[in-house]
Amino acid sequence: MLRTSAPRRRRGLILLVLTALTGAILALTPATANAMCRTGALARGGCGVPQEIDFPPLADTRVDHGPVPLLATVSTAPIRVAARIPTPPGVVVYTSTTPAVCTISGATAVLVAPGTCSVQADAPEAGYYLAADPVTRAFQVLPLPEVPAAPAAPAAPAGERPVLTLKVPAGLPLSAGTTSARATSTGAGAIAVRSVSPKVCRTTEAGAVRLTGAGSCRLHATQAGADAVAASFPVWGFPAVPAKAKATDLLTVLGKGEAAYRVVATPAGVCREADGEVALIDGGVCRIEVRDGGDVVRTDAVKVTVPAKPAGTRRSLDLGATIYFAFNSAQLTADGRSTLRKVAPMLAKADLVVVYGHTFGPGHNSASSRSLAARRARATVAFLDGLGVRSKVVSEVAMAMQQPVSSTAWKNRRAEVYYR
Repeated sequence: MLRTSAPRRRRGLILLVLTALTGAILALTPATANAMCRTGALARGGCGVPQEIDFPPLADTRVDHGPVPLLATVSTAPIRVAARIPTPPGVVVYTSTTPAVCTISGATAVLVAPGTCSVQADAPEAGYYLAADPVTRAFQVLPLPEVPAAPAAPAAPAGERPVLTLKVPAGLPLSAGTTSARATSTGAGAIAVRSVSPKVCRTTEAGAVRLTGAGSCRLHATQAGADAVAASFPVWGFPAVPAKAKATDLLTVLGKGEAAYRVVATPAGVCREADGEVALIDGGVCRIEVRDGGDVVRTDAVKVTVPAKPAGTRRSLDLGATIYFAFNSAQLTADGRSTLRKVAPMLAKADLVVVYGHTFGPGHNSASSRSLAARRARATVAFLDGLGVRSKVVSEVAMAMQQPVSSTAWKNRRAEVYYR
């Protein structure tokens, strides 16, 4: 057993019983304990909580497929605690050890060239949680199939220089993965098309144009005896999804040119898709997928927290109504019913309606407080259902005492109706 000489009341210390076998007790800050673990000054049985990475195998993928989702997850061993410790961060950091073949963008591998793509997943040290052993997965990036050469164009009349033309798309989203450029000539002979902006696009031996980043894709076409020609087109990126956000925030997920894609957000109790955006509803981890037909284009994970005070951001759900309840009651008042009748026509046109039930009282969010908050939310939803809002996606959240708005009790005995 290891004890420190610091007084127990010293701030920043926490008492942990880490294992049933050793019963090791630490009264150390996370950084101190983990540093002593690394140097061997502290026995392993008294170290921080270990993390373990589960990284599913990756299937071989053709180079024109587009970004490949990386779906590693982090778990921790069960422990006995003598005091509360934070929830595991569950953050996975990816690194490509073969950048010439593939690079990393968020939680996806961007394919660059045929070869072996090797991706390492790490879970960094965070607080009382030790860094996980890295896990590496490798897969083959397959080349494009060979395309027969196009028949040669008729030769230009004798004494005339061949004329080259190069046609490119008007613009594409980066998630499209690949495209083609059509080069023709009035003369005979091979035409070579190459990219002069490799950070945005690259050409392949099979004649395809592979998109590698957002920006302007600039291509040059050359042929013996002809003047070279150039053409360009924009490649549109997609919005960066934050790693952390707050309940009632709205996240823009789709970028320009991705209107035909579908957004999937789970679990429903934490987040919902709303007209191509993602509405964050309650605390937890929101997992987002962008799909093109049956293909997963990219994935993201967002840790959602509940703010201490309701405060709308520039991109958040709109507050449609607030209604109040009597002490320890979930029955709608006459004023509450009148308020809901006024906003019902507007809510009936919304893509998403979320009702938050609140309570007020000292102490923690007890089971009875959460139950009362849930009943207030359900009563509000049921009344809206009778007013014709039933066809919309409606969620109920028992916020209980997490968001007091006033020291005056009755102002906190409320239900709030948000919409998108």
